[in-house]
Amino acid sequence: MKKIILFFLVFTFIFMACKKDNQLLIPNNDPNYPTTIDKISPIILEQIRSNYYQNNQYIKSSLNDFGFCRNIDEERSVEHPPIQNPLTQSEAVEVVKNFVSKNSIYTGILNPDELNFSKLSFNSDNYDGSTSWTIKSLAQRYDTLEVLNTTIIFRIRNRELYSCVGNWFPNIYIPLEFNVNPEKTKSILLFKTVTHYTFGGDTYEVIISSENISESIYKLEVIPIYLENKIELRIAWKIYLPAPVNYEIYIDVMTGEILREVPTIIS
Repeated sequence: MKKIILFFLVFTFIFMACKKDNQLLIPNNDPNYPTTIDKISPIILEQIRSNYYQNNQYIKSSLNDFGFCRNIDEERSVEHPPIQNPLTQSEAVEVVKNFVSKNSIYTGILNPDELNFSKLSFNSDNYDGSTSWTIKSLAQRYDTLEVLNTTIIFRIRNRELYSCVGNWFPNIYIPLEFNVNPEKTKSILLFKTVTHYTFGGDTYEVIISSENISESIYKLEVIPIYLENKIELRIAWKIYLPAPVNYEIYIDVMTGEILREVPTIIS
């Protein structure tokens, strides 16, 4: 009788510990996972921002609560860089890389040479006669894995960088062994219901079948999860489910938690 009661209590504890939002989760057995970045206290953050402004004379953008580059609602009032000969594209890239090299703590980029760009746009039609460049980076790749939402936008006025929005993450822990392999994700996805929205505002649902799963495409990615006081860098299976499901679903490799669900069409 005592053994039966003990078994029931243990089973109940494990079940309640693993269940979240009606989803059965796997206990994470790796104390180093996930990588966590804590929010900076207001007093320290004020000093960090002050140092950032002092070291970057023309910077108008600011830093977020974690000390990374971001925009703010009211940009700082700073003087415009003097009008000079326009930068060539290669010179503009060099300005960005010099900024990154001097400000790695704020951009999260340890090696500027790892930067590649998806957009380089020149503008010479500014009202005050100045010229400008907008340069957008590709997303960060860490140990071959793409890190979601890590494109950075740099803006240059005349020959000076005045805005940096976005960041990379300098250290990301990747477990040597995953609790969840692609095969295990199938049981998580099977019979799951996803919702689509039409242009008219109506909704309809699709139930994921075994046939849908067999046609899916898997890829490992890093997903930054922003919580109230910290950022968690999760490793996830990005699973693309083609028509009729038309969804991307991200599943944590250690807990089996569904981290993100993104429809790939709007009907």
